[in-house]
Amino acid sequence: MTSGAEAVPTGVDPKLKNPRPATAEELAWERKYMKIAGGSGAVAGVLLLISFFLKASALKSSSSDADKVLRVAHKNASTLQVVAVLEAISIILTIVALYYLWRAARHRADVAKIIPALLIAGGLAVGILNFMSEFAVISAASDFVKHPVAHTNLGAITDPDKYRAAVEDLAPKKHAENIVRDHFSTGKQLALYLLNVVWGAGLALTSLVAMRTGLLSRFIGILGLIVGVLYAVPLLGGGGGLLQFVWYVAVGLVISNVWPGGRGPAWDSGEPVRWPGAAEKRLAMEGGRAAPANGTPPPGGPDDESSARAQRRKRKKRGGSRR
Repeated sequence: MTSGAEAVPTGVDPKLKNPRPATAEELAWERKYMKIAGGSGAVAGVLLLISFFLKASALKSSSSDADKVLRVAHKNASTLQVVAVLEAISIILTIVALYYLWRAARHRADVAKIIPALLIAGGLAVGILNFMSEFAVISAASDFVKHPVAHTNLGAITDPDKYRAAVEDLAPKKHAENIVRDHFSTGKQLALYLLNVVWGAGLALTSLVAMRTGLLSRFIGILGLIVGVLYAVPLLGGGGGLLQFVWYVAVGLVISNVWPGGRGPAWDSGEPVRWPGAAEKRLAMEGGRAAPANGTPPPGGPDDESSARAQRRKRKKRGGSRR
């Protein structure tokens, strides 16, 4: 435990509150559930990628007109049902992986206790609403195809504005837009936006604390922050897109200890030291030494080499002057 007056150990993020080594029991817990959590993250990413392409294929239309899109959706209703199930499973698996990551960070420092609530409540709520939205598309498509617009008695309408509106409503595109509006109320859309903010905050904060405790590299940590922001800011479109796939799979591989090049030293040592950067690893390899666990640059770097060359030049000069 460290106080504000004590120096922060080398390699430990100074923004961490009460950094500490994980206990033997905590490390044993991490090893016990490592494969489950890591597999959950990787599979979540793969399922998300599959659902993304299935949905793009099911809603593919040569036109963006609502009537044409709904006809295509009705034709591929079974595919959209599969998409809804895959997305729901993916978000549940993501919660499992990120809760594990938060708890591993909690073993190494005091991190926000609200994060699990954001992940579980926000994730499940977003998953449920997304599931409902997918089936709302299927229902809207079915209504459009099976219940064509009812023709009104235009001759009985004397008001010019009402007559014009009635004619417009008879158009397939307008009829489709009205059906879509009935199935996607403003309240549902607002609720989804707000819950995306909660879920996005959970993603971003989990990535941040994992990066600061050395459980994620800087690259993976920043990628997680971007995914969280994309979810939390509706103006950016909502959702992390294909970046989610990359991040979920990366987190899963790190947790499972199959990340190319190995994990950061914080995982095995239990110390909250940062993940060494590429330059530090390269210097360690050139010097024939392993990257240090405390995150300090390894010996044998450029400064040591220049010092050795200077000493060799001095010895040569002394030898030449004696001759």
